[in-house]
Amino acid sequence: MLRVDGYRFYDLGVKLHPLATITDESLVAEVWFQLYQAKDSLRSVFADFPLRVSRGTAVKLEAALVRVLPDDLTEAKWAEEETVGPRAFQIRQATIELETLLAAELRTFDTYFVSQKGSFSTPDLIDNAEIMLPEGIRQHLSANAIEDIRQSGKFLAFNLGTAASFHIARATEDVIRSYYFVVLGVLPTVKMRSWGTYHKNLSKSDKASKKVLGWLDHIKDEYRNPVLHPDETVSPDAALVFINACSSLIVMMVGEMVRLNQAEAQLAFKDSNGVAYDAAIKALSAGFVLRQDNAKDTLSLEAGTPETA
Repeated sequence: MLRVDGYRFYDLGVKLHPLATITDESLVAEVWFQLYQAKDSLRSVFADFPLRVSRGTAVKLEAALVRVLPDDLTEAKWAEEETVGPRAFQIRQATIELETLLAAELRTFDTYFVSQKGSFSTPDLIDNAEIMLPEGIRQHLSANAIEDIRQSGKFLAFNLGTAASFHIARATEDVIRSYYFVVLGVLPTVKMRSWGTYHKNLSKSDKASKKVLGWLDHIKDEYRNPVLHPDETVSPDAALVFINACSSLIVMMVGEMVRLNQAEAQLAFKDSNGVAYDAAIKALSAGFVLRQDNAKDTLSLEAGTPETA
């Protein structure tokens, strides 16, 4: 994806238009910088943007400019009385034709205005959506969670609410699993993970925060299950609300993990087949014991089944 700088088209127009006034009697020594700027801007714009209709004429104009002002300036004729001569006609004709073609092509160019979503900066949503979370929170998130937050912001910016909701749910679940492991030391089996199971099992531990449990249950029932139902289409406004709710839950859970002396935890476990999955957190705190799914379950935790809307 290329972010379009609209000023470049304006700048190209400013530098092209005067070429239509060059005459046979114009002195090369007087117009050479004007030709140089036009040639440079022309090459830059057509190298970066997929302009097809006008490209042939742009190549023709470039060639006409090079005949007067070669790329190697030492080859240009700088005599005091050296004029552009008959080459001026080629420059004028190509310039007028190119301006006409650009006016038509740019009207149908794939350029869109992306409306601002809430208080989020549009460029930040597209490129750095993770900064919606404080830096102190971001440093405890996995690379997968950060990437999902970025994707969520990008989809929200382009009014793709369902996709934005899907990715923020993935990022939130990544942090939920981290929090779950920090609190309980184990995770449900991979095939049976669900937000309902996380909440049910976390509720059995005194280490789990009541605030986190309450917010998790609220988001699960009021937002997560409804917006991710396959028959539902999520509007950008609904996705924005869901993203804000999930962001709050992420901040709460990371704060609790810090409180539980697991602030530097990160997911780094691979199954026996070598396929990476975030099944556990490698805690950096001294004395923390890592247990896998087949470890002894002292809390009689339930594997559960995925929720249905």
